[in-house]
Amino acid sequence: MNGCLCTAAYIGAERVCLRAAIAENRYALSELNGHDVDDRTATQDFIDHLVDAFSRQFNLNYCRACPFAERCHVRRRERDKG
Repeated sequence: MNGCLCTAAYIGAERVCLRAAIAENRYALSELNGHDVDDRTATQDFIDHLVDAFSRQFNLNYCRACPFAERCHVRRRERDKG
C-alpha cells in the first residue's frame, strides 16, 4: 500500500472483508466435510488456497470505489502495468 492516500480506511475495510471471507470458507468447508470445521482450520485453508485471489479482488474493488482513486499513486502504477 505504499503511496495509498487512505491506508487506514483500506486496511479497516480489508479486515472486515477478510473476516467475512474466512467465515464463508468455514461454512463451505463444513458443508463439504459434513461436520463443523474450526476457525483455525478454515483460516489455514483460506491462507493456503484463497488469500491471493481474495487480495487481488479486494484491491480492485476497493480502489475502484476509493474517493482518492484519480489522485492515487498506487492506482496509477497499477494502470501503467496493465
